[in-house]
Amino acid sequence: MGTVSDWTMVFVTVCTAYFIWRTLDEQKKINIVLINKNRRDIRPEFKIKFEDPYFKLYISNAIAINVLIFKTNTFGKTIYEDPEIIPVWHKEYNKMQIPHDIFSISNRDYSIWTIHYKDEDGREYKQEVSGGSDGGIYIDFPKLVKDVV
Repeated sequence: MGTVSDWTMVFVTVCTAYFIWRTLDEQKKINIVLINKNRRDIRPEFKIKFEDPYFKLYISNAIAINVLIFKTNTFGKTIYEDPEIIPVWHKEYNKMQIPHDIFSISNRDYSIWTIHYKDEDGREYKQEVSGGSDGGIYIDFPKLVKDVV
């Protein structure tokens, strides 16, 4: 049957194993939160601002690598086969930019420009720039195209 000390030892061991399992489970949840936070911190996001008489494309936070800018029509078909290519684009040194005539007011044909790029970990994103019926230029939130495994 065992003595009281044997049963006490079994009880303590089971309790210890349970709490170790709970600790590891909580740590797993925390790791997932930290990984997602890191993804948000290094995800580049392009924005547009108006600088009379042009619209300027700039990056607001992290580094974008292998930036490809395609001009497309409203149905998503590529108009120019050769994209504008920028190897590295970051906010501290933002002298690399697409030509101003793409965003000029006289060229407002409601076309869409698609920007493909990678973050520092190699995840691929895209953002689309479009002209609105009110004459403004708009850019959507970055969409994850391909994740790093």
